[in-house]
Amino acid sequence: MKGSIWAGILLVLGLALTNGCAGRGGNAGFTSGMGRPRSTPTEITWSFWGDPEEVKINEEVIRRFEAVHPEIKIKTRHAPWSSYFNTIAPSLNTEDPPDVLFLEDAPFYAKDGVLENLTPYIKRDNYDLKDYWQELLDTHRYNGDLYSLPRDNDTSVVYYNKTMLAEAGIEPPDENTTWDEFRAMLERLTITEGNDVVRYGLAMEQGKWRHWLWQTGHGVLDSNTNPSRCLLDQPDSIEAVTWFNDRIQDGFVLTGAALEDVGGDAGAFQSRQVAMIIQNASRIPTLNNTPKLEYAVAPLPIRKGWRRAGQTSGAGYVIAANSKHKEAAWVFLKWLQSPEGQLAFVGDTGAMVPALKSIARSEAWQKLPPEGRTAFMLETESQAPPDGKFAEWPQLLTEVIEPDMAWIWAGKAQPADLLPVTCDKVDEFLQASHYPRSP
Repeated sequence: MKGSIWAGILLVLGLALTNGCAGRGGNAGFTSGMGRPRSTPTEITWSFWGDPEEVKINEEVIRRFEAVHPEIKIKTRHAPWSSYFNTIAPSLNTEDPPDVLFLEDAPFYAKDGVLENLTPYIKRDNYDLKDYWQELLDTHRYNGDLYSLPRDNDTSVVYYNKTMLAEAGIEPPDENTTWDEFRAMLERLTITEGNDVVRYGLAMEQGKWRHWLWQTGHGVLDSNTNPSRCLLDQPDSIEAVTWFNDRIQDGFVLTGAALEDVGGDAGAFQSRQVAMIIQNASRIPTLNNTPKLEYAVAPLPIRKGWRRAGQTSGAGYVIAANSKHKEAAWVFLKWLQSPEGQLAFVGDTGAMVPALKSIARSEAWQKLPPEGRTAFMLETESQAPPDGKFAEWPQLLTEVIEPDMAWIWAGKAQPADLLPVTCDKVDEFLQASHYPRSP
């Protein structure tokens, strides 16, 4: 099986390079200003977050890069997700930041001038952007220019325990599963003893609630680039939030602090405390290495009469504005985004949905485990317009919207009562930030 998979991967890579994609990463040596190869490798630093499995993958990525670019040496700075944005990301404001960083919400940082504008490099090198999903690529722009290139799309799917569903006599979810059918699954899969839940039907991070909202055909705001008002007070928005909140209040969903206490969704799934989780591809290596865990993935359920709307976002690679080795950093970033670089990270687990369509759509990638992997592509190809393609969006989401949503998930307010109030606060934030802005 693995032999045929890797044969397919090598074929995809060979075709991509033959068709001129080598210009994405290239094997041309990085040279000094005089055009001579450097005798001493240029050392640059690459920072990223990730669990131990992802660290191993990135170490392999470095090994492959240095094999074709011996003129550049890569050092790493790593931190777990929980501390990365409080430790490594702030170093962008110093004189000695990492040269290349894995980062999300690039426009938020670009507005402060701490990221290198990649557009001049892209134009100079005729770097081809056609293989990216354009909606995804646009989330990495600030004032029209690219300050980041997306590594992947943060596509979420349903992971389900095949054994638990079979024992309950439940057919696995598929692309036709509705919200009502999914609610019935959660009820049957949830097990209680007295007042205690010993197994939940679903574990889901609270921040993923917008998956239900996007199926309405819109997001939180009336525009993802130049918003004028909040849409959370609309009837369909209230219905979407209410549906998810009702599942939490029913006791079918493990979320919030209780989920973190058991090691997050992956920990809960590994320990069989939940039957299903909703998450991106990053969980695949950990779950593949869990003994006796039989699992598969499926598309998200959709409300009858609404539309499928996969998430359009993903972290990407940036170059620090204060980097002392910008040309070497650009060579490395281009290689990371080349077919060879993307396949190096995909490895034999496919722990991301590649930002390059040619790799994500390849038979080789889709044949990797787990069963049902095509669900990732179904969700990715049905991308919803992203909520925030403006610099103030992360602040608006974390400081204004999410605190009110947490109040709802805690059972302290009903969506129909609180969301109109939330919208008033969002509209005040937009006005204070001078939105909408004149063209």
